[in-house]
Amino acid sequence: MLALAGEQGYLTHADLVDALPPESDSPDALDVVRAALADIGIAVLDEPVASQPFAAAPAADVDRDALDEGRTLLGDLARGASASTDPLALYMRRMHAVPLLTREDEIVLAREIET
Repeated sequence: MLALAGEQGYLTHADLVDALPPESDSPDALDVVRAALADIGIAVLDEPVASQPFAAAPAADVDRDALDEGRTLLGDLARGASASTDPLALYMRRMHAVPLLTREDEIVLAREIET
């Protein structure tokens, strides 16, 4: 996947889904992978870039050390290792685990607060 990113200069959403194991294709896992790729300078696009007149231009310089670091990080992600100790990422993962209130629940809570 990173070799493809080095050749194209970007990845598509479909490339990510195809490269990750089926058990890690949840939206949270994809967001973590997108963030990791953004950190090493690889854009994730919805669709492939249409051929342009600049296609004959030389390929962009890619930091090979960053690609190696990205390979390691993506390997850890695929194996289920924690991608980040970022408090915001941790909060977002935990927030998804808590169900949202229904309309009826909100009404009950509002009435309890009013009394």
